[in-house]
Amino acid sequence: MTEPRPTPIGDVTDAELDETVKLAFEWGHLKLVPRTGWLRAGIERPESVAEHSLRAAMLAWAIAALEGADPDRAATLALFHDSQETRTGDVDYVGRSYLRPASNQRITTDQAEPFIDTAIASLRTPSGRRLAEAAMRADPAAWWRSFQPPAANNDPGDSGRR
Repeated sequence: MTEPRPTPIGDVTDAELDETVKLAFEWGHLKLVPRTGWLRAGIERPESVAEHSLRAAMLAWAIAALEGADPDRAATLALFHDSQETRTGDVDYVGRSYLRPASNQRITTDQAEPFIDTAIASLRTPSGRRLAEAAMRADPAAWWRSFQPPAANNDPGDSGRR
């Protein structure tokens, strides 16, 4: 038997939406985090944590369906099982023996907190605080736009086709 679907939480504040967007951007970094076990094994271009999580979710869904379990729940658990690696990187079995990692619950709690406020509050030096304030004023898309080629013709009636 499947669990009932969650109901919408009602009115969502702009601040809650902003934090959701930040979390979505953070999760986007999983596509940049390589699976370190594959690197250790000599694979030059290993899959990313995002690729691994997608495949794990698909397999979990299929296996759960075959076993009579809840495929949606299995897929959701598998999809998010490495989401904390946006903060820690992918630590393989060798690395784990030398580290005392934070619990997944602690990392997930930190991810759900307003990250910027927490990070700025933890800064200890005036230059660190000033740098954070400057970063908050910056337009993150400006860097990307600086690589865009200039328009060939700024005439609004020009479709750009030749």
